[in-house]
Amino acid sequence: MESKNNKESKGPPKTFEISDFELGSVIGSGKFGRVYLAQEKKTRLLVAVKIIEKEHIKEQILHQQIFYEIYFHSMLRHPNIIRMYTYFHDSTSLYLILEFARRGSLYNNMRQQKYKRFTEDLAAKYIYQTADALKYCHDLYFFHGDVKPENILLDSRGNVKLSDFGLAWPSDSSALNSRGCLCGTRDYLAPELLKGEPYNEKVDHWSLGVLCFELLVGRSLFASKRRETTVQRILEVDIRFPKIVTEEAQDFISKLVKYQPEHRMSLEDAMSHLWIRQNFDVISNQ
Repeated sequence: MESKNNKESKGPPKTFEISDFELGSVIGSGKFGRVYLAQEKKTRLLVAVKIIEKEHIKEQILHQQIFYEIYFHSMLRHPNIIRMYTYFHDSTSLYLILEFARRGSLYNNMRQQKYKRFTEDLAAKYIYQTADALKYCHDLYFFHGDVKPENILLDSRGNVKLSDFGLAWPSDSSALNSRGCLCGTRDYLAPELLKGEPYNEKVDHWSLGVLCFELLVGRSLFASKRRETTVQRILEVDIRFPKIVTEEAQDFISKLVKYQPEHRMSLEDAMSHLWIRQNFDVISNQ
């Protein structure tokens, strides 16, 4: 998305202001801000605008976290990752101008299915594309940190768009040691996060396995009415597969949802796993 400016001008491009956009309805909300559907007034391009109040950043001491969100997201160019076009700020708020994914979140799409879950072929497609996006992030030495159906969107063609990099963090140990907080969504947290132990990009591998279960079954892998029970099941890696999950899918999930991070299947192996190959034609979809 190019800045709004006169092409004949030889001066620097004009930066955006929130008045350059017509804000519509709220299409998402998270820990750090709300996301609005918007239209850029000059080009009429539909975008998503994430608005983060500066006062909230100060209150929650989120300066470093917001920096990493913008730093990492702004550099990403991958077909399965939401594009950040630009960002700017004023006296009260920070604005992230993002690609708009027309079909909404994977979670909402899943709830609209007949049995509140996806067929194997759709689940395999979404998992493959998510794994590809995560591998791209890991190759750039950072991890997403909050992989879940609500943070995965679908474009107009039904392809995955990984979004919300509000918990993205560098993979190197020095940066991780400075984080000092438990981040992520409880049902998707890896054991090392719950125990306050050192962690790395392998938390995304764990979450990918939990995501696969939810897409196939329609509920979270370790879901429980009591928080304590959920935590206990995660720490014990208490996996209970219903009959609808095939042996190949069970093998796929079990190889990602491992207690020891180093024992979790690599993303490369996940993308070439038998369950993926049986249910998603990678070659014809490239």
